Amino acid sequence: MKRLHVSAAALAALSMWAMTAHGASILVDFGTVDHLTESPTNGVYWNNAADAAGGAVLQGLVTTSGALVPITISNQATFIQNGGVAVGGLTNPSPAQLGNLAVDTATIDFWAVASNVTSGIRFDLSGLNPTATYSFRFFGTRAT
Repeated sequence: MKRLHVSAAALAALSMWAMTAHGASILVDFGTVDHLTESPTNGVYWNNAADAAGGAVLQGLVTTSGALVPITISNQATFIQNGGVAVGGLTNPSPAQLGNLAVDTATIDFWAVASNVTSGIRFDLSGLNPTATYSFRFFGTRAT
């Protein structure tokens, strides 16, 4: 099994990410329990990462078609969690710009890293297939 460490210190805010391998896509909404993205939304299944605490684990991820995959997301530190509306969450995402990521519950809230943190904030992905090639897309928005 392959493990990937994703450092979040370089990201101002993380609303969601999309991962693709062998034609299967996985969407994860990083936010709060107040703005979970229902599955399916517009015929697409989502995963919700609503626990930003260090040590939190999200298991049982599903692809956009609803198939279970063995990938796990593990927080290695605590992120700042924000409801987003008052501090820059995108409330009206454009399908022309974001495609199937244009779901307001996925873009309205986010996880962030404090401005004085320069390292150590990351999440790990485990259960990856070592023979697969993965493509990741990250989206984040927030007011300055």
